[in-house]
This record gives sequence, structure tokens and C-alpha cells, in this order.
Amino acid sequence: MPKSEVSLGVNDNSARSGRSPVFIATLITLFVAPALIPLAVIPKALQAIPSDAASYIRETPFDAAGYLARAQELAQLPGGSMDVLATLRIGQRLAPTDPLMLDAAIRSMLREGNATDAFASIKTLSTVLQGNGHTFAALDEHIGDEVWTQVVGLAVSSKWSGVSGYVEHLCRRDARTGQTNSLRILLAAGGDTPVSQDALLCVEGYLLGRGQIDSAYQLRLLFVTQTQRRVDFVFNGDFETPLSGSVFDWTIDSGGEFRDGFAAQIATAAGSSTRNKALEVRFTGRPIKGVPAKQTLVLPPGQYQFTYEALDENFAASAAPGFFLRCIGATDNLLGPADQRQTAGTNWVRRTSNFAVSNRCGGQALTFEPLTRLSGLEGIRGTVYVDKVAISRVK
Repeated sequence: MPKSEVSLGVNDNSARSGRSPVFIATLITLFVAPALIPLAVIPKALQAIPSDAASYIRETPFDAAGYLARAQELAQLPGGSMDVLATLRIGQRLAPTDPLMLDAAIRSMLREGNATDAFASIKTLSTVLQGNGHTFAALDEHIGDEVWTQVVGLAVSSKWSGVSGYVEHLCRRDARTGQTNSLRILLAAGGDTPVSQDALLCVEGYLLGRGQIDSAYQLRLLFVTQTQRRVDFVFNGDFETPLSGSVFDWTIDSGGEFRDGFAAQIATAAGSSTRNKALEVRFTGRPIKGVPAKQTLVLPPGQYQFTYEALDENFAASAAPGFFLRCIGATDNLLGPADQRQTAGTNWVRRTSNFAVSNRCGGQALTFEPLTRLSGLEGIRGTVYVDKVAISRVK
């Protein structure tokens, strides 16, 4: 290996001669001795490798790369696994945050079935690499093995924050082994381990892609209870919680006033200082393209009542938009005629509809849109605020 690659910043004899004996003695005490002592635990440490490699290690006891090279050479020898691990441990002591050393040590520990030390090193590597995918490269090679199961068990039982990153990594890794195991780890975590929205959305998308709407919904419920005390049939019906990106939460299409015929956002509700956030949709009179707001529901068979509050501004008679509820894959609106009542002391109205869900309706789409196809094609003009969207079961 070129001498320039292993320089410690002492480039000439004049620089060396300027060091005092006390300074050199201090260096030996603090660095050289601790580094050289562990060499004694490696059987025949420098006898089984080429002389140039041995010289390199002797001359640069602070360079972890030398120990990594030494370990790679030992790995080619029969029965040298313990020597490999011992060498890597020395390298880790010299460079405890070096990614290459950590990765090599993790691989060696996993091969030896040492789940405890492998997990500890994975946590360190995750911190060093800030959780990027390479953290788990060594672990991926053992998916399904006993040592992999043990490492994952340690991660889940200790509620390690890196579980979230590994779930997302597995989910995006492939469409078979990775995604299946990402779901299993989430279920094992059981809502007790913090999981990022990205990880949860990836697994949710995997289930939805397989047509398992109910399973995806149950997964969402399992983890939404980390932040929500109450979960209703309609999630975030008051629009107060930041949007999660899940299909079981609101998907708001911001639209475009000229391009799409509307502009939608979650904003401070109009008309009352006591109200907080609401859905605001402004229709511009141009043909409407898209759906301002939608959410996927998973209602079991039964009888229900749907309610929401609205404040309509400047719409022509009977032109205000409203909600539709359809079984996924169907076009018929499940919602019956709405009963409308003014809320006391405000300009808001409360609209109520009764409906039924059959056992053939395995998932529903709740959308906010113009009430007729013609009004959507021609466009409508006005602004509407929507709040307190809720569904309650009647029987």
C-alpha cells in the first residue's frame, strides 16, 4: 500500500527530530501501547500474511484499514474465524466509528451467530450513517436465518428507534422477502415501537397493492393509536391533525383555479372565532378536474349515519358541492338524501344522511365533489368550508 495513504501527518525527518522525548513518550503511552497490546491476542498475528502487509500493519498501528485488510486475509485461511473476529475487534477499538470496520465486524459476528454483539454494532453503524440503507446491508444477507431472527427480536424488544428504518428498508428492498418481513416486524412491534410515516406508508401500500384493504386499515389503526386517543370511522374528521399521506386519511388535491376549476386547502374556518381548522374549497366557475378531497374507509356491514357541517358562500341555488360514499370499484352513491339544519347562532349548516353497507362492500371511498356530473363539466362558482365530518353506527 502506498506510503502516502498511511501517513499520520509526519512527513519528514526534520519534523520528527523536533519532537521532545516527553512528547514521544506521551504518544507511546496514550496510543501505541494500547494499540499494540491487543495484537498479542491474535494467534500468529503476523506470520500468515505476506511480508509487505505485515510491515504495513507494524508501521501504522493506528490505521484501522490495516486490520481490516488483515481480517480479509485471515478469512481466506481454514479455521481462522476467531482470528478474523479478534482482528476486527482491534480495528474497532482503533476506529470505533469507521463504517467499513463496523460493517466487516457485523458480517463476522452474524456468520458466527453472535446476535447480541452484531445488534450493538448495527446500532453504532446506524448512528454513524444516520440510518441510511447501507446500515442493514450485512443483515440482509441473513434474512430468515436464526441469527437474523434473534437480531430483529433484540431490536423490537428493546424498542430501538432504528426498527422504523429497517422496516422501510425491507419494504423498499423487493416485492417478496423484504416486504413480507417488513410487515411481520411491524406486527411484532405491535404499536409499542415508534414507526415513521414513511415506513408505515410503504407497508400500507404493499398491502393495498395486494388488494388487502382491511389488513392495511388494521395496520393503520395499530399505529395511529400512538398519537390519537380516539379513532372514528372517519379519520381526522375535524381536519385538525396534520395529514399523514395514508389513503385512510384525507387526500387533499390543491387543484388550480384555472387548470382544475377549484383550489382546496385546510385553513382556519370562516365565520366563527371558536372554530379551528376546516377544509376550504374555492370553485372558480371553470370545468372541474379532479376531486378536492377524498378518504378511504373500511366500514363493516351495518346501518350508519353520516354528518358534516358546511358553510356555503356565493353558490347559486342547489349548486353547492357535497359528499359521495361509494363502494370501491362501484359508482352508486350510498348516501341518501341529506337533511339540513342550521346550527344555532352561526351561518353553518349541519347535513345528515342515513345509509347502509352490505357485506359485499369491502371498502369505501368518501369524496367531496360537485353533486352532478353536469355541474362538474360546466363548473360552479363559490366557496365552501367543511368541518366535523363523522360517521356513527346506528345498528
